[in-house]
Amino acid sequence: MQIVDTVSVVEKNGEFYVTSTTIADHFDKQHKDVLKAIENLGCTEQFRERNFAPSNYKSLQGKKMPMFLITRDGFSFLCMGFTGEKADLWKEKYIEAFNGMERELTRIGGAAWLQKRVETKLYRKPLTDTIQRFIQYAIEQGSQSYAKNPSFAYSNFTKMEYKALFMLNKAVPDLRDKLSIMDLNSLQVAERIVTKALADCMEEDLHYKEIYQICKSKVEQLAEALGVSDQRDLLSQNPFALDTAA
Repeated sequence: MQIVDTVSVVEKNGEFYVTSTTIADHFDKQHKDVLKAIENLGCTEQFRERNFAPSNYKSLQGKKMPMFLITRDGFSFLCMGFTGEKADLWKEKYIEAFNGMERELTRIGGAAWLQKRVETKLYRKPLTDTIQRFIQYAIEQGSQSYAKNPSFAYSNFTKMEYKALFMLNKAVPDLRDKLSIMDLNSLQVAERIVTKALADCMEEDLHYKEIYQICKSKVEQLAEALGVSDQRDLLSQNPFALDTAA
C-alpha cells in the first residue's frame, strides 16, 4: 500500500483502488450518498464493472457493510463533479497517490513484477488449501496448539520459508511486495515444494511434527541449491528485514 498525504491506494489482484468509504470521508459526504452516486452514474455497465468492484467493511458495531473498490478511472468519473476548494485539494491528492503507486511499481520492476506478484498469489492458494488439511490432520494426531490456534500453521510455514530463502528470523509485513522477481520465483518454487511434501507425507500417515521438519528440510535444500547464503544476507542488506531472533 502506498500512502500519500493520508490517501491510501490499495493493490488487489494487480489493480489499484481507493475505497468509497475514504472518498466519503475526504469529500465530506455520507457514505450512503457516495454509494447512491455510484449507482446513478451515467456510465455503461461495462465501465461500472471494470472500475467499481463491490466489497465490504465492518462498521463500529461489527456489522458487514457494503462499499466499493474504485479504480483510477472510476474515481475520475465519480469525482469530476465534486466542486469547491477542498474537493479540488483532495482530487489532487488522489491523483498524486495513484501516480505514487505507479512510480513505486516502476521502481520495483514494472509490469513484469506485477504479473509475477499476481501469479504468486494464485499459486499460494493450493498451499493454503493443503495447510488447511494439514491442520485438521495434526489435530487428529493430538496437536493442541493447532486446535487452539489453527492460524499458527500458516504463519509457521511462512516464517520457515522466509527464514530459509531470505534469512529472516521473523515474518515481515507485506514482504512479498518488497521482493524482486527472482525472489518471488524462489518463493513460488518453495511453496510448490511444500504443497507437494505436505500432501505426500499425509498420504504416508507420517506424524505432523515429522512432516513439518521434512518440509523445512526441502526448503533449506532449495535455498542451498539457489546459493542463497552465498549471494546475500538480507538481515544486513535489506532495510525491511528484522534482526530480532524468533
